[in-house]
Amino acid sequence: MRRSEKMTFRQSLLFRYLVVMVLFFFLAPWVFLGFIQLWEKAGERWTEQRQMEKPYEAGALEDQWHQLAYDLSGRDAAGVIQALERMHDAIPESVMFWISPAGDLQAVFPKGHPVDETWDAAETVQFMKRSYGGDPFTVVALLDDGDNGFIVLQIPRSLLTVSLPPYGYMLFNVLSLLLMLLLFVFFSWLFFFWIRRRLMRLRRAMEDVDEQGIPRAVPVKRPDEIGRLEQSFNAMVAQLREGVRRQAEEERLRRELVASLSHDLRTPLTALRAQVYRLHEEPLSEEGRQTLALIDQKVDHLAEMVENLFSLNLLSAGKMPYRPKTADVVRLVRETVAFWYPSFEAEGFEVDVALPDEPLFWEVDEQWFRRIWDNLLKNVLRHAKDGRMVSVALEKREEGERFVLRDRGPGMGRSPQKGAGLGLAIVELMSQGMGLHFSVTSTEDGTCCVLARNRDAEQGQVREG
Repeated sequence: MRRSEKMTFRQSLLFRYLVVMVLFFFLAPWVFLGFIQLWEKAGERWTEQRQMEKPYEAGALEDQWHQLAYDLSGRDAAGVIQALERMHDAIPESVMFWISPAGDLQAVFPKGHPVDETWDAAETVQFMKRSYGGDPFTVVALLDDGDNGFIVLQIPRSLLTVSLPPYGYMLFNVLSLLLMLLLFVFFSWLFFFWIRRRLMRLRRAMEDVDEQGIPRAVPVKRPDEIGRLEQSFNAMVAQLREGVRRQAEEERLRRELVASLSHDLRTPLTALRAQVYRLHEEPLSEEGRQTLALIDQKVDHLAEMVENLFSLNLLSAGKMPYRPKTADVVRLVRETVAFWYPSFEAEGFEVDVALPDEPLFWEVDEQWFRRIWDNLLKNVLRHAKDGRMVSVALEKREEGERFVLRDRGPGMGRSPQKGAGLGLAIVELMSQGMGLHFSVTSTEDGTCCVLARNRDAEQGQVREG
């Protein structure tokens, strides 16, 4: 691997994700502590506000009342009453009273507050049941373990504050955990969203092709794994462009070679044909005349191959003149078959022509269309002599009309007359250029060629019928 292609650990996606995790675990405690401070400040403000509105706290009052009962142990009646009076002065909104062991009311504050003068055991129990959890808030404390009766404190619950319940702290912990989890998910989502955006950009680059069908290169911004993938993609694009350029250059050289070769062969063939013509004027033996006829035939064949090669080169390069117009193709086929009829008759062919009298108009180049049928009929005359039959017909199908040429020769590849196949190649290129579909089916029983206007009419297989 070249030095420029090496990738360090610091440039990898794994390193970046570790940075994200370290950043998260570094920030998370600070966020957690900040959340705690906010919670404590909010709790202090809530407590201060509640204390301004409700100055007494239930738990503190209960502890204070039981402490008072403990402090009053062994006191006489005057001492108990004085202590209750001082306590009421501290909590003027409250109601305080003392019941003796015999069930008699000993003192009540504020004075004159309606309280039963006598209490029995059943009434005491009912009072405690009614007071539990009710309003006013009630606290009962025994004096000397009940030997000196009990004292009662009552205060409206509207004046009491309530301390934060234990489940509030648990809720705080759950919320803190959820917040940290959300932070982790958010940081991870940002990282993978960034990766997905880069991959989507690479995918769009693969789908965005130029006029040659080659994707466009993408800018490489980071030397990580995706950056390496982008570099490989750009290298592939460069190779494709170089391959297309080299192929176009080779195609151009091939066409120039074929054009030059065709031009160079025409001159000696013309001279050779002139010499053969002069030899026809000379007195020759029968064997000499047969040899001269064979030479003349081969010269014509070679000249035809050179012409086909030159035409094929022009068609491949798109430089052969093309002049389409609406023409009666039935007339063109009939005229071409009539031109070749004497040649077929001389070879003993049975010619069957089934063309309608009414015209059929297609948009074609007449010279190209005649050239197609010249090549097809010449191919039958050269390779299907054993069958001695050729038929040309116009068939009408639901998908459109089609011309069908059949023979009873040995089939392509089995004829003793071998050729380069340039004629059929020219037929196929010219058919495509005029928007026609050409197909061939060849078996040992003969060959069938179809020329149709609709490209979907035949796809290589033709039913004999």
